[in-house]
Amino acid sequence: MDRGKLIVFEGLDGSGKTTHLINLRRRMVSLGIRCVEAREPSDSPVGLIARSAGKGKISLENETMALLYAADRIEHIVKDLLPALEKGITVLCDRYYHSNFAYQSDAPYSEPPCSGSARESTPLARVLNYNEVAMGLLRPDMTVFLDVPPEECMKRLSEDRAETEKYENLEKLKSVRENFLRNFEAMGDRERIVVIDASGSEANIFEKIWMKVMGFYF
Repeated sequence: MDRGKLIVFEGLDGSGKTTHLINLRRRMVSLGIRCVEAREPSDSPVGLIARSAGKGKISLENETMALLYAADRIEHIVKDLLPALEKGITVLCDRYYHSNFAYQSDAPYSEPPCSGSARESTPLARVLNYNEVAMGLLRPDMTVFLDVPPEECMKRLSEDRAETEKYENLEKLKSVRENFLRNFEAMGDRERIVVIDASGSEANIFEKIWMKVMGFYF
């Protein structure tokens, strides 16, 4: 039995990643491809705490949140993602460690520093170190980044939600988008990352996604 694929959706809040993940699941199911949805933070005890903090329901230091996201990821990989993949099931995951890098740091991607390196004190270096176990356990087969201008994301969020979450302000979204794109560029060919202009119609955006994904199956 072939192992399933891990396809990760990344993007700013309001970019439409959850919508297109659901659209992709529906398309795949209609074609007889076994797949499941997942999200991070997950529903593990650690993930529930991280989700509450992200929504501003509890107050935690940024460093603590970075650690929580990384710890939840290990639980998620071992208990949910790997078992599904080993059964030949494709997993469509809403956020993964790229979000951790982009939201909990303000520096571009670099390989985890060696012990004693001066870079260990930078925000990104620490987040990378926290995720070293997860990156060793499971890297995505593809990461789909839906690129939408932060201003458009804020407009969508203001229309769809009564209140915004911890990271949902324009300046933060601008910084996070820059982090995502710089990190993707610096990672080079270490991972298969697809950046899609997601500012058009839902139907056109989805077909762009499907054209990138379908090669795994046909």
